[in-house]
Amino acid sequence: MMLPGLGFLLAFGSQQLFRIRHESFVRKLCGRVLVPLLGIYLVLLSSSRFNAPFDWSGWIEPAVYEPRARSSLPGLRGMDLSVKTVESLETMVDLIKKNSSPNDSIFVFPHFPMIYTLSERSPATFSQVQWPDVCPDYLAIQDANTLRQSPPKIIVEMVIREKVLRDQEISFRGSALSGQRDIIQTISSLTQNYQLLGEFKKAPFYSPVRIWLRQDKNNLAH
Repeated sequence: MMLPGLGFLLAFGSQQLFRIRHESFVRKLCGRVLVPLLGIYLVLLSSSRFNAPFDWSGWIEPAVYEPRARSSLPGLRGMDLSVKTVESLETMVDLIKKNSSPNDSIFVFPHFPMIYTLSERSPATFSQVQWPDVCPDYLAIQDANTLRQSPPKIIVEMVIREKVLRDQEISFRGSALSGQRDIIQTISSLTQNYQLLGEFKKAPFYSPVRIWLRQDKNNLAH
C-alpha cells in the first residue's frame, strides 16, 4: 500500500516545486533528484507487479515469468495464467462437478465467487463474499443460519487464521467480534459429517483451501 502513496507524494512534490520562482533551481532539482526518484519508483512498481500480478486475501498469483498455461475451463478462456493456478482451479472445479449435480448448491467461504461460475453451481447463501469489510454481521449470521438449515452439497473453505480475522475485526468492527465467526463455527460443525475431497496448500493459495462433500446415502453425482 506504500507505493501508491509514494506516487502521490512525488506528484504533489513536483507541483510544489514548479511553483517556486527560481526556475534554474527547479530545473536542477528536477534533473538531479526528482527524475531519478521517478525512475526508481517506476522500476520498483514494475518489479512488484511482475513478481505478484495479483495478491488479495489468500491468493497470490505467481510471477509472470513462471511457466504459463491456458485453462480448458470456458470461464477462463483467453486468460494467460500460471500453470499452478490453472492446475489448482481445474482440479477444484473437477472435484465439485464430479461430486454434485447442477441442481445442487455449494458454499464458498470467505470469497472466490468465481468458483460458483466456473463450476456452474448456485451459491447456497445470499452473500457471495463474507469478509467483514463487505459483509455486515446480520448477513453473516443470516448466512450461517441458512447453512445450518440447508447444508450445501459442497463446502469450499479457505482457512482464515485468527490473526487475519482479528485484524479485520479491529479495522471494521471496532474490535468487536464479527458475525463471520458464526459462519466459521457453522462450517466446523457441519463438516463433522462431510468428507474431505481435497486440500490445496500450494500456489496460488497461501492459506489452505479445503473442499468438503456432504455425506449422503448416495454421494455420486447425478
